[in-house]
Amino acid sequence: MVKDDPMNDMPKEREDVIKSRKGTYEVSFVIRSSMHIVRIGCFIRLFQILEILGKGSFGAVFRVRRMEDGKDLAMKCESYKVKKQILRHEAKVLEGMRKINSVHFISYEDRGKIAGRFMFVVIRLIKAKLTLEVGKNLWDLRMENPERRFSMATGIRAAEQTLSGIRDLHICGYLHRDIKPPNFAIGREEDGNPHTIYILDFGLCRKYRTDDKDLRYMREKAAFRGTTRYASIGALDMVSFNYNSFDYLDTEIFLKKDQCRKDDVEAWWYMVLEWMIGQLPWKHCRVSSPYFTLEALKNLTISIEMHRASIQGADRAENLLRKERRFTTMTLHYLFKVLKHTPEEYMANIILYIDTLEYNSIPDYDHIAAHLEAAMQAYHLSYSEPLDWDLMTEYKGPRYVKNLDYELK
Repeated sequence: MVKDDPMNDMPKEREDVIKSRKGTYEVSFVIRSSMHIVRIGCFIRLFQILEILGKGSFGAVFRVRRMEDGKDLAMKCESYKVKKQILRHEAKVLEGMRKINSVHFISYEDRGKIAGRFMFVVIRLIKAKLTLEVGKNLWDLRMENPERRFSMATGIRAAEQTLSGIRDLHICGYLHRDIKPPNFAIGREEDGNPHTIYILDFGLCRKYRTDDKDLRYMREKAAFRGTTRYASIGALDMVSFNYNSFDYLDTEIFLKKDQCRKDDVEAWWYMVLEWMIGQLPWKHCRVSSPYFTLEALKNLTISIEMHRASIQGADRAENLLRKERRFTTMTLHYLFKVLKHTPEEYMANIILYIDTLEYNSIPDYDHIAAHLEAAMQAYHLSYSEPLDWDLMTEYKGPRYVKNLDYELK
């Protein structure tokens, strides 16, 4: 039986009092019309507030120092007054990830609350950038390259690491539901792991199986979750539309079915494709509108199919538009010929395999990783080659481990 409260089985929180020193200054952050004051230099439990790294509508992130060992960490804070406590949910996921020893998850250090004000979670500080994302993520790293893409060697190794992180999350029974480059970040040079990629942001995670490890039943209606640019075709195609006005039928968007492990892996493929070629064909679609992203994906297959059959006609196009579309070998061939810089054959094989998966399917992550490894060999790329963001250092990041049999603690 699935528990309603994701924090029911976690250790009881302690209520802490903020202790401040003289000579410090205040940092305020607004959370849903609630003002909270945290003083730089003050202490929350055994952590001293050093600086604010970022703030947003849900809370703030601070760099803190643990006094017992002098280690710098990140403290994420969230007001009690928010309707949906995302940080509480993230803490539950991070707690669950302790069951396995995955290198792709930041260490969960501590949590607590300031009575009546906000709760906090303390995690490892990864490479700091002054945003709420708390790390220098793969989107930022890609955008630093003049061509806005990774080299093939960097792209494939980043694909392996991110796939490994998604697999580990799935092993613990969670779907991410928002796979995208900003939700993956590298470690810090100070910690000796700038080549390790971490998976972040578990606010949209959902357990896809019960505590008894049974697959949860597919809900008839479920709100859309994710980022439209990277969302799977299935996730976008589930959204209800009024095809006469091309608008949403309602402000509440419902899906015909739940997302599954396949949707995470398909979103991963789009993410990898983007950092291989520099942009996705549907990048200019409105972020707020899943419809236009879906149509861009569908129109790509429509244009190929119509050209292939020499069909000219609005009726045929409309029928194809309403029909569930899948990637075809010809579509991928066309896509990769126009948008180069990617191991065409291997990326095509991966998405064609992903397309065979269903709601209850367990993705063969090792099979996908084998295609990535084959691409490295086919293009004579070395795993020791420096990454694009650390050109002076031989690659020392983790390799994908096949036939991994985690024993859940």
